[in-house]
Amino acid sequence: MVLFSLLGATSAYAQTGSWEEERPRYTIYGSGGYAETLFYNLQTPRTGIHITNVEWNWVGYSNGFDSQTVEICYRTPSGYNDVLCFDISDLQTGQLSGFNGYDPRGTIVLRYTLVGGTYYAYGTSGADDIITVTYSD
Repeated sequence: MVLFSLLGATSAYAQTGSWEEERPRYTIYGSGGYAETLFYNLQTPRTGIHITNVEWNWVGYSNGFDSQTVEICYRTPSGYNDVLCFDISDLQTGQLSGFNGYDPRGTIVLRYTLVGGTYYAYGTSGADDIITVTYSD
């Protein structure tokens, strides 16, 4: 009877975790130009999990621009095109559930588009953008 109870016992193992990446911004060379910073982590489990939250903290540019548009986008693990994007220009720090259900091995993209100001536009020195992806099964 004891042996049966031990063999019949099962435990649920939930895969939960997160990854965080910090990256500098690339140079923008002219008005209307853009730069993309790619965030990904290949150490994430390969199967059976999905994104449950994405957080960001972006710094941006200080070239005296007239307008700065900041988008956060998702790309599939083997894709080069954006699947879904959100404008986060007014939220320097935040989180969203809009990528929930997607594969956390995909790429999160921060895209900056600048209009006006002086060029070359460089990212603020010593201050990087941060993306955190939380996932679960």
